[in-house]
Amino acid sequence: MRDHGQQILRWAREVTGYWRDGRGVRDFVAIMRVRLSQSKVGRWVTPESIVVNVDLQSLGPSVRLRSHTTDISVLGEVVGGDSLGHLPADLDAETVVDLGANIGLSYRLLRARYPAARFVCVEPDPGNLEVLRANVRAVDSACEIVGACIGGHARRVKLTMVDGEWGFRMRDVSDAEDADTDVLTMEQLIERTSREPRPNCSRTARPGSSVWTAWWSSVTSM
Repeated sequence: MRDHGQQILRWAREVTGYWRDGRGVRDFVAIMRVRLSQSKVGRWVTPESIVVNVDLQSLGPSVRLRSHTTDISVLGEVVGGDSLGHLPADLDAETVVDLGANIGLSYRLLRARYPAARFVCVEPDPGNLEVLRANVRAVDSACEIVGACIGGHARRVKLTMVDGEWGFRMRDVSDAEDADTDVLTMEQLIERTSREPRPNCSRTARPGSSVWTAWWSSVTSM
């Protein structure tokens, strides 16, 4: 009974958060349709996959989300979970690299925190990459978007989903025709997007997933 009550409280806090974050009723309804697509009532509320664009207090205008994906969980983590709260607001960030940018929600929050910085977003999955481009270009024409993985050495790999749209694994394959994704080293990424200065703020999709190379000494916050 206590667990049931706690579950109701968590749900109420989540819904209240969506209500406060949406800039209007239309935005709240759209978010709830995406959220409920992951629930038992999804078959009636959102029977088919939808893509919505919502205006949010936290992330700005025209934020694109997909139903029946982990997009709503990413929104909860980035906004409700304060996953980037450890980054100092007074950091004089000149270049920010978002590794595993997913659909660009972390980018939106980081851009609001460091408006003068130059951004590079890296995301390997084609579906996420399409939504990432929409979420970036709605507010920023200068951000550089790279469709690739980052690894210790350059190659092509097979990308495999292991945890919804926010969890992928690189898999080396013996047959080059089975590979579908480029892997760049951080040095190659810096060369490809070359403009000084080097990145002094970096975000990785998962803790411990950073690649230790010579560029590391220039990173001041992660």
